[in-house]
Amino acid sequence: MAASAIGWYGPLIDLADAASHIGSYVQLLVFVHTSRPIQRFKASNGGTLSRTDICVGDDTRLYFSICVWQKQMSAMIVAGNVVLIQNVKIVKFGGAVEATTVPSSSLLHLVHSHQLLASKGIEELLAQSKVGTRTKEKLKKVLSWVEATGSKLHRNNQSNISDREVQDKNWKVHEEKNHECRLISEVLDLAETCRAVFCGSIGEICMPFNMNIEGEFEVEKLFISKRLLMMGDCKIIDDLICSGCKLCGSPLDSELMEDRGPLYCDKSTNHLHDICSIYRPFLLYVWDQSAHIPLLVKNKAAEILFGNITAESIYECCKGRRRRPDFYKIWLILLKLLLQQGKNSPFKFEITVNCDRQSARFDLVTLIMPCYSTTGVSE
Repeated sequence: MAASAIGWYGPLIDLADAASHIGSYVQLLVFVHTSRPIQRFKASNGGTLSRTDICVGDDTRLYFSICVWQKQMSAMIVAGNVVLIQNVKIVKFGGAVEATTVPSSSLLHLVHSHQLLASKGIEELLAQSKVGTRTKEKLKKVLSWVEATGSKLHRNNQSNISDREVQDKNWKVHEEKNHECRLISEVLDLAETCRAVFCGSIGEICMPFNMNIEGEFEVEKLFISKRLLMMGDCKIIDDLICSGCKLCGSPLDSELMEDRGPLYCDKSTNHLHDICSIYRPFLLYVWDQSAHIPLLVKNKAAEILFGNITAESIYECCKGRRRRPDFYKIWLILLKLLLQQGKNSPFKFEITVNCDRQSARFDLVTLIMPCYSTTGVSE
């Protein structure tokens, strides 16, 4: 195969040495374990970005992640092939070292999976490969490693698939316990991970995750009810809506994602984020005569809270991309109605209670407006 016309911007390295090349351009000769489906999302300039995450390995490191941003290159990658990926940048994100492609990156297929099966040996494959001496030496090491561990790698992949299939089939077995609570104080006393249902009134919406508080007066901007009273406050849409995953509700710029990394979505079957405009995670304070409780509200639950109006619809109306119906104005009216403290009717809340963490956390799942008969008893 012909060498890249662009040229090399860095050395050919072993994956085990990647950590010593952070911020530099390198060449990687690797075996492709897996290639995830192409993920598309909107760019800040209004365009569309394509991204594919692949898992590779070589004779020095079993697993290593590479983020591929070129659509054409993503379409060329096939699991089971040995490839030379040129001009990739080594980066560190969330404590993990990985590689990412740049516009000058390129990919060469050195050995296809069918060639590995049909060849008479490594020497035959090396003889067919038209690469330089240094590259051929690395290719020989990788092919020897694949030959020695190929069956084991195949069993591991099959085992992972089987585990996922079993998990998909048996997910109903691990249902959480449900607790019907009469008062919020009873919810606060729960000492196990479960789901809880209770009634309460909305008191406030707080934005703790996205704002830098610089002064005493800035603190008031954390509370949406105060923001709605401020004349000329046009930033409320920017503080409540951002780009993120509509499945797991994780924003792209949130510190909430640092503990597990932004590459994987725990709500997606393929672990890839579905990027669009979403509601930022916020705290919803709910109260009754016994106590008050802070509920973490992510994108899906926020849509239910705001009358099934999506963040994408609000953003398009606010930016003038959609005129009718004006979801932005409807959404502002709903916000004001929800935050009429002492005047709004109680809702029935369903939440998850997580007691596995150092401090209990309450996540909103859904809510409904209870129906009341003339005797005041919930129907």
